[in-house]
Parts: sequence; structure tokens; C-alpha cells
Amino acid sequence: VVIPMYAYGMLLGTLLGQTIAILYFVIRLRIINYINFNYVSKKILRGMLKYSIPLIPNALSWWVFSASDRVIVSSILGVDQNGILAASLKFSSIIIILYNIFDMSWIESISANVQDKDFDAYFSKTFNIILNLFASACLIGIVSMPVAFSIMINAKFNYGYNLVPITLISSLLSVAQGMVAAVYVAKMNTKSLAKTSGISAILNIITHLILINFIGLYAAVVSTMISFLVLFLYRLFDIQKKYVKFELNTKMMIIYIIILSSCLGCYYVNNLYLNIISFIAAIIYSIITNTKTFGIVISLVLKKFKTIK
Repeated sequence: VVIPMYAYGMLLGTLLGQTIAILYFVIRLRIINYINFNYVSKKILRGMLKYSIPLIPNALSWWVFSASDRVIVSSILGVDQNGILAASLKFSSIIIILYNIFDMSWIESISANVQDKDFDAYFSKTFNIILNLFASACLIGIVSMPVAFSIMINAKFNYGYNLVPITLISSLLSVAQGMVAAVYVAKMNTKSLAKTSGISAILNIITHLILINFIGLYAAVVSTMISFLVLFLYRLFDIQKKYVKFELNTKMMIIYIIILSSCLGCYYVNNLYLNIISFIAAIIYSIITNTKTFGIVISLVLKKFKTIK
């Protein structure tokens, strides 16, 4: 802002900001006092490298996954279409942000309990509860769009309205596969994590390139949804085969798919009365299926307030 260096100034500002933060922590916490190379263990170092090196291609796969759609759309359909795509992704990113907050505690919990005798039951129960919570958030997000989209997004991006439900479903599938991936982390099997992420990223690019000449901008969101679905199903069957006797709540899933399909039908018909009905149905479903979860959360919050007092 102060020095007119434009893009270089933005990059330099980020670099200096991070560097100053590091120096502050090093000095303030006296980190140098905790470093002694005499305690370096080659065995531990090898174990850490074996575990963490596959996470590098895994992270790169996710970068390719997100960046490839924008590159393909900009190259074939134009930059203006890329803007519409970005607008449609804003709502699904909320679910991803919420999951990222939860993800660290989920991985820690799975890692702490993975050796327990009742781990299968614990994982199945917790997975179904959390997945249903995010599924409800996805459903409410879809039925809220007839009002929310026009308020939050400029009218010139209106075409993105049709893409939003697909992006929200993709984010739900992303949450599902991420929860399953925690088992790989807990079992120290980061190779499978990297392999499956890489295959999913390649599948996304190929599917996008095949579909884009037929369905245009829809190809970007449909290819992402297909890739996440394949990734989730593969990882689910793989951990069932290797690590966890997992039971998916199929009854709840069937009910959810029926309600979701009905809400999607109302969404694309875009009739005021149908939108109101689908909104009410989504709220009722979410309350009924998450009553116990809401009760636990409320009781924890009340206990916390009592502790503070």
C-alpha cells in the first residue's frame, strides 16, 4: 500500500511478514535453546521421511485438482467463464472451510483410538454422525440459494446459479473422502493417500477435457463431483478391506438421496412455492436427523459456560 511496487510489493510483503513472524517466535520462545544436533536420530528421521515424503505429491495433487479446472476453463471457454465458475464455488468453499476446522481434531481422534478394540464401532458411529451433519449443511445450502445467490453474487454471474448445487454436492463428497483418509494417516499409510489423490486429480482433468466440448462450464463442476465420488468410494472400500469393518448408514443415505433429489428438482424448476416447500422439508429433515448431535453440542456448550462462571 505504501510502496508502489504492485505485484512485487504483494509478494515481498508476504515474504517479509512471514520472515518477521518466524524471527519473533525464534527470539521470543528462545527456540535456539531447544536445538541440539547431538540428539539427532537417524532412525526417527528415516521414519519421519518415509511417512511425510508421500504427503508432498498428495498436496501437489490437490493443488492440481483445484488449479486444473480454472486453467482448462480459461483456455477453452474464456476468462469470463472462469469468473462465473469462481462465483459458483464461493458457497461450497464454506463447507470446506468448516470441515478443515474439524479435520485436525478428527485426524487426532482417529490416530488416538485406532488401536482400540472398539475402533470399528467408534469410527462407524462418528463417521455417520458427522457425515449426516455436513450432508444437512449441504442440503440447507442448496435450498437457500434461490435467496442467498441473488443477495451475495452480482447479477452478471447469474449463470453460476445452476452450478452451485453440483459444487455443494462435490464439497460433501470431499468431506466424506477426507474423513476416510484419516484412517490412512492413523495407520501411517501415506503412500495410499498420495496414490489415490493422484489418480483422482488425473481423473478430474481427463473427465473435464472430455466433457467440456459437450456441456461447457458444467464440465468443471461435474468432473470434480465424479472425481470426489470415485475417490470416496475407492478409499471407503480400501479401508474396509485393510483396516476397518465399517458400516455405512445406508437407510439414512437412501432417505437423504431421495430428499436431495426432490430439492434439486425444485431448485431447477425455480418456482417460488416449490422452493419454499423444499426449504421447509430440508430444515425438518436436518432437525430430525441431527437432534442427538445438537443435544450433545448444546450440553457441552452449557457445561463450558458453567465452568467459566
